[in-house]
Amino acid sequence: MVAYTSLAAAAAFFFGLTAAAPPTVRSTGVVHRIFAGSTVENGGLHFEPQNVVAEIGDLIEFHFLPKNHTMVQSSFDKPCEPLAGGAGIFAGFNFATKEGEAPNVFQFTVKDTQPFWYYCSQTAGNHCQSGMSGVINQNFNSDKTLAKYKEMAKNTVTKQPSADPLASQGGWIVPNKPFAFLAFLKWEAVVGWWGGGDGWNSGDYVGIEWSDRRRACDFGRNNLV
Repeated sequence: MVAYTSLAAAAAFFFGLTAAAPPTVRSTGVVHRIFAGSTVENGGLHFEPQNVVAEIGDLIEFHFLPKNHTMVQSSFDKPCEPLAGGAGIFAGFNFATKEGEAPNVFQFTVKDTQPFWYYCSQTAGNHCQSGMSGVINQNFNSDKTLAKYKEMAKNTVTKQPSADPLASQGGWIVPNKPFAFLAFLKWEAVVGWWGGGDGWNSGDYVGIEWSDRRRACDFGRNNLV
């Protein structure tokens, strides 16, 4: 009887832990690449693309161009401030580069489809107040728009998520590996071979939202040599 009771208690404890454990987010294999520091818009103080629609399990990957940019999650109501409670995602100032892309990128997995607002917390040049912000999974039926976020940000003071400028949270800093299909698209844009009535023109690879181009990505994977 004692043995049975102990076994039952152990089982209850085990299943209790299992129930309490956070669910694992299964990867979709889709990667959304966001470039911080666009060289063609807003004097470089820009995320490209700045408005992304992603599914649970998609991977968000930030690439960093000159200047010294970063990414910090915020709420809509408080632009340029880290998410309250210290639970937000942020990349830290780990990606300074004088030219080209930084050697590392910042990744995190999408765990829900709630709007994810973010900004660059670089105060040299007031990046957030100057419009360097973005959103993942904006609610397009709401008046909480990215344009409104940017407008509200103009009158704010940037706050950092950590006293340590190199600290990061909620994701991974990993080596920047070239995306073969990106190179493929750039080549196609240069030689103008794409065609085919798909509505794509030379230069269309700039700012492509990869998850919205599944058919094109599949074509690229199947035709790269």
